[in-house]
Amino acid sequence: MVEQKRGGRRYRPPEGIRLLFFGLLGMWLLVPILIRGNLAQDAIPYVVAGELVTSEPDAIYAEDATDLYDLDEAFATRSCELSPAGTDCAARSVAFVSLPQALPFAFLVARLGGTGGIFAMRLLASLALAGGMAILWRRLSTRSPKAGEALVATALLLTPFVMVPLPLGQTSPYLFLSACVGVSLSNDRRRWPLVAIGALWALTISLKLFPLALVAVLVWQRRWRLLAVTAAVLAAFTAAALALGGPFLGDFVVASTAMAERSLGNPYNGSFDAMVERAWSGVADAPAWAALSLGVRAAVVGGLAWWRVRRADDDTQWAWAWLALLVFVPLVWSHYLWLAIAAIGVALAGRARLDDRTVAILPLTALALLPISLPNASGSAVPVLQFVFLVAAVGVATWLVEPSTEEPVAVVASADPVDAAGS
Repeated sequence: MVEQKRGGRRYRPPEGIRLLFFGLLGMWLLVPILIRGNLAQDAIPYVVAGELVTSEPDAIYAEDATDLYDLDEAFATRSCELSPAGTDCAARSVAFVSLPQALPFAFLVARLGGTGGIFAMRLLASLALAGGMAILWRRLSTRSPKAGEALVATALLLTPFVMVPLPLGQTSPYLFLSACVGVSLSNDRRRWPLVAIGALWALTISLKLFPLALVAVLVWQRRWRLLAVTAAVLAAFTAAALALGGPFLGDFVVASTAMAERSLGNPYNGSFDAMVERAWSGVADAPAWAALSLGVRAAVVGGLAWWRVRRADDDTQWAWAWLALLVFVPLVWSHYLWLAIAAIGVALAGRARLDDRTVAILPLTALALLPISLPNASGSAVPVLQFVFLVAAVGVATWLVEPSTEEPVAVVASADPVDAAGS
């Protein structure tokens, strides 16, 4: 649920367009059912970790791991058992790389059994993607006469991209959902929106770690209550992880550090550091280069934030920061680029005046993702294109940002306006 800004003219999308949009989202929800026989490469580690956390906790993080595919023997054996027959387990089974705070989540998933846990991971991912798109519909569909059609085109063009994270059972859709939800509803007098937003962000931190950097956005916005709720949820996750199997932090640090050092050569990695490594092998490992490149990126992203984003509404700042953060992440999978849809969609919704031509940027962004999503859906990757898209998306999202106003107005050439209360 998203707080709509009051004031301004609103337009009622045709009922057929609305049904078509939500029908497409319904198709996304069917994907976990239709692909149940495929390898859920990223869901299996959560099921296995959830099973082993109380019986063999030392098998979760392989301290002597050399890469993502180097697993403890017990972890590797169970991963292979959960894979479809004929799977090359040595080449396809991957490690559990989330923080120890994610182990309670994994434990709950594992309670559903192998097949049930994998299905749950895929279903949760599809719900997150569909939920994020539904929020963008609420934000944008009444802002111009053709906004509904633009959102239908966006959902249609994104359908191949849905087939990237969902079969894997990925958790990156939760990042997309958090970016779409925003933070403004934490101002609600009711407590549940505040708790829900904080819990979702805390979950993304436990799963990926890098979302922790978004604390800077909330400090800037002085959202102390949201920061406090998120900290409390993370503390609860930590206590639950300790109760399940004891201290894991040291094992996680050792294993993740070893993997990070070897992630730049991953053929699916579209990060800035990976691009530098491909162009100048060994340069990215040099301490001087690491400090210099980090400083340059921080200066550029910080400059953009100060120039355009600091006066935007809070939800636009939040979604933009989610996308800009990927510039610093050393391992950027293609499905992280869902954040571009969130950042651009929320930035469009935050504009005071919105016409059909500007709204069309969203489906055009989805169209630009096709050369990335189609190869990924078939098991290959174009990491250079992923990086180019990321940089372009940050630029477009920044350009779309406008200073916050209290009365956003839809300006169009034609169509019958309807009152916001009746849309």
